[in-house]
Amino acid sequence: MMHPHFTRLLLLAIAVGAVAPVAKAQAPAVTVPPADPVAPPGGAAAAAAEPAVAPAEKALQTQVEVQEGKVTEAEDRVALAKSGRLLRYGVTAGAALTIQTPFRELDGVKVETATLTVTPYLGVLPAYWTTSEERATYCSTTGLFQDGEQARRAATAISRKTAKIELESMLSWLNAAGFPDVRSITAPQIAARLNALGEKEAPYLLEEVPYLVMAARILAMADVPAKELQRQDVVNVLAAREWRPELAAPCGLYRLGLWVGRPFGYSADVTINKQRSTRDVAPVVSFGLLYTPNSYLTAMGGATYSTVVDAGDDANTTVHRPVWTLTFGLGGTLDIASLLTKN
Repeated sequence: MMHPHFTRLLLLAIAVGAVAPVAKAQAPAVTVPPADPVAPPGGAAAAAAEPAVAPAEKALQTQVEVQEGKVTEAEDRVALAKSGRLLRYGVTAGAALTIQTPFRELDGVKVETATLTVTPYLGVLPAYWTTSEERATYCSTTGLFQDGEQARRAATAISRKTAKIELESMLSWLNAAGFPDVRSITAPQIAARLNALGEKEAPYLLEEVPYLVMAARILAMADVPAKELQRQDVVNVLAAREWRPELAAPCGLYRLGLWVGRPFGYSADVTINKQRSTRDVAPVVSFGLLYTPNSYLTAMGGATYSTVVDAGDDANTTVHRPVWTLTFGLGGTLDIASLLTKN
């Protein structure tokens, strides 16, 4: 016979085992929602603010690019200041240290000794007169001891300057051409207007319609920084038609030219009618060929016509006898002043 206490424990265990499955079946399931992988750290407020950030960043980027364009313009001005100011127009001038060397005897007169003189000179380089301003600027700025990058920048500055003038002309024509709405001009409208004007009166060719469309976008923009950025882009595109800064233009023929000058007077041994003595030589004119290795230096060669004083038939009279010498020299140019230009 079981003990009464043991019997109560057995009955309690049986009751608990019967109730537990029922409670488990009736308990509601708890579901944990998965984390949202695209939710920003700031929650819904941050998500709502994100669309407003992108336009602000874009505006800031536009302003930065506009400022970069202004920096480029400043660099262009410096590059032009350092370029060959005279030489790009096919003209050079300066002073050269020249040596006058003996040449053949003329009418019994000959200079016998080589002598150093100083010769002011003027030179011309005709090749510059038949080329574009961009190439003339490039060739006058590049050369011996000169930076090729500086030359490319100077030439690019010239092309941008020309492009700005061309862009203003395009904008003026677009405004005055009578389009229904200058803020929404299309390529077909521009082409139709040019065709209507005819080949003789149309200010632009049909091939230039894409550039006119780019210019028209400036008129359609209300945002000032964006408009300025578009203006810079159009200027760069127009400038690239005239000059490609990544290409190096050959400049060999642009180094050669002609020069004329007049050396200072000097003393030398001179033979007159087989009698040699030291006499004063008075140069009249020098001329010849020149070579410009860069915009600051000129190498020259040629001849000098001079006179020397000799006694005349009468003891109280003198005559000026002609004499020729060969002339070689190396000179500095007025463009050397551009070296003083500061960055």
